[in-house]
Amino acid sequence: MSPHPPAPSPVPSRPPFPGEGEKGIPAGPLPWVIAWRFLRGRHSRLLDGTARAALLSTALGVMAMIIAMALMTGYRQDLQSKLVRGNAAVIAYPVGGETGALSPERRQKLLAIPGVRRLGRVAYGQGSLSSAKVPQGLEVVLRGVDPGGGQLTATAEQLRPSADGMIPSAVLGKDLADRLSAKPGEILRLVALGFEEGRPRFRYQSVRVSGTFATGFAEFDRSWVLLDRPLVERLMGGQTAVDLLEFTVADPEEAPRIADAVSSILQPDFVVTDWRQLNRELFTALKLQQIALFVVLGLIVLVSTFNVASTLVVLVRERMRDIGLLGALGLQRCWACSSAPASAGCSPPSSWCASTRKWRRSTSSIPSPSASCRGTS
Repeated sequence: MSPHPPAPSPVPSRPPFPGEGEKGIPAGPLPWVIAWRFLRGRHSRLLDGTARAALLSTALGVMAMIIAMALMTGYRQDLQSKLVRGNAAVIAYPVGGETGALSPERRQKLLAIPGVRRLGRVAYGQGSLSSAKVPQGLEVVLRGVDPGGGQLTATAEQLRPSADGMIPSAVLGKDLADRLSAKPGEILRLVALGFEEGRPRFRYQSVRVSGTFATGFAEFDRSWVLLDRPLVERLMGGQTAVDLLEFTVADPEEAPRIADAVSSILQPDFVVTDWRQLNRELFTALKLQQIALFVVLGLIVLVSTFNVASTLVVLVRERMRDIGLLGALGLQRCWACSSAPASAGCSPPSSWCASTRKWRRSTSSIPSPSASCRGTS
């Protein structure tokens, strides 16, 4: 028989708190420790899972709202850039039978306006364009431009006639060229509808494909043809062509200010407008669509928020017995109340953290249960 009694088996110590220090004191604030223990408890796993699912649904709803608003904003900006690329940001229409011709003094004043990059004179007309593979022809919009002038224009090389000077050149929209199966250098047949002495008259002209352009806007790419401006004016019957001025600006958002400055110089011979006024109905509809989408997604997030709130209320009510027991053991009221929002993922105020530090100092001299048991044994 051994003279010494057998050593007692060690008493199992409690599970450590998250972030527990060497002295057995939790490293985090007390409300967070209590909330962590509540969430790690084995009671009402279904309720805890429901709370997490509600939080996840709210996060997904907010994410969907942010993505939808970003997509709508990006779509609006992309549409704006395409509209401004096809039609200039500021346009001046002549009135009273005037043409778009400007005196050198007026032209210098217009180009001196801050934000104006280029000034171009443009003529419009209508007609039909046919090729060897599409003999029936397609309806097109004729846009007469000066080389390098205006917003959507062509270079002097692209508008240069053929070698013999008999066949003018044309730049087609990319989709229009695909529909006509036209290749660069191919000769097409153009039928223009003009007026002479108040009567409609058809004029025929052969044009050579010198290139294509792409704006990203279907209306322009499918039906527009760029020609030399004097040619379009001749096909339309001279003064009957729609002649106007286009201003290329550095920032489209400055178009209203530039339009006011242009109007002060060109009045009363021209009516000046900008891209916002020309497409007011379109952008108003997009704005209403964005607001409606925001309201619908906001209602979804609101419903998810109420679901989260109700779940957390039930979760806290379930823990009232534990909180009451902690209060009976001496836990201060502010600590007990702060553990509820902490379990919901909310950060406790600084006053709670100060109370936690006070609790840590008051308990720093208390040994851990495992050390006490080992000392007793």
